[in-house]
Amino acid sequence: MLEAYLSQKPGIKPTKIKILRQFGTAQNALRHYSQLSQALGVKVGDRVWRDLLDIRLSRPFDDEPPRFLGCSNIAEARWCHLKAIFKCIEEEHMFKAAYDEDVPTQGVTPTVQDYNRMLEQKKGIGTTEKRFLDWEKEKQQLVAEGFADLDPKWRGAIVESFHAEQYPTIRFHFEFMDKVVLGIPDGITGEFCYEFKSTRNQFLYEFVLPVARCQANLYAYFLKRPYIRVQVHILETDEIKTVMQEANYSRAEADLTEIVELLSGKRKPIPPKPWKCNTCKFATRCPGCGSRRS
Repeated sequence: MLEAYLSQKPGIKPTKIKILRQFGTAQNALRHYSQLSQALGVKVGDRVWRDLLDIRLSRPFDDEPPRFLGCSNIAEARWCHLKAIFKCIEEEHMFKAAYDEDVPTQGVTPTVQDYNRMLEQKKGIGTTEKRFLDWEKEKQQLVAEGFADLDPKWRGAIVESFHAEQYPTIRFHFEFMDKVVLGIPDGITGEFCYEFKSTRNQFLYEFVLPVARCQANLYAYFLKRPYIRVQVHILETDEIKTVMQEANYSRAEADLTEIVELLSGKRKPIPPKPWKCNTCKFATRCPGCGSRRS
């Protein structure tokens, strides 16, 4: 696939071709884009990056699968298999960069006990009550400014800043099969891992909740917590629904195995419900959506 990219760029300089070919595959070039960008003198989002990513996403199963995965993207499979695949491909460079930041050149990968010690050092946890008061003060202005029409990711971040319960957290990584899985829970205690999400209405809540539960369950699996705590804010009613339940380690392993098989092509992805494609940024290149349009 890397050669396919190069063949479409006849004007690319020989020095850049040599640098790109050192990475072997398009996915490996994307994975190491921090190093590649320095060598080529470009940044993530520049034309070389966009073109390389575009050809990679246009053929999601024709190249080396991503190795560094985020729990959030793995959990997207509960919403849509194909979206999870695309996000794992597109965002691998972020998780590879985070991994490189966290793992010293010399040393041992942290254990659960190491992460527990890191959590014990976290201080200065805020109060939920103050955040609710802030929300009541700001909500009317946010709504007036078109808050509901924001990109769901940014809208969720704003709601979380007002509503999410406050617990210490850390970024972690663990290996699973041939993958490295990274995560940053919204909160971690000695008993549970916490995940907060927001959605527009009750209808979407029924689809968002499984994603949130899956994500929290992956955190609990890796950090060996017995419970998960999930909260989902429903914008339409300004209601927060809370789920507290036992972690399911076998379910987490099944979800991890599923994404490994989806990325390798060993398992065939199930196309989503058609309405989910309406706001998906991958819809124009997605084989699931394309098959319905043709």
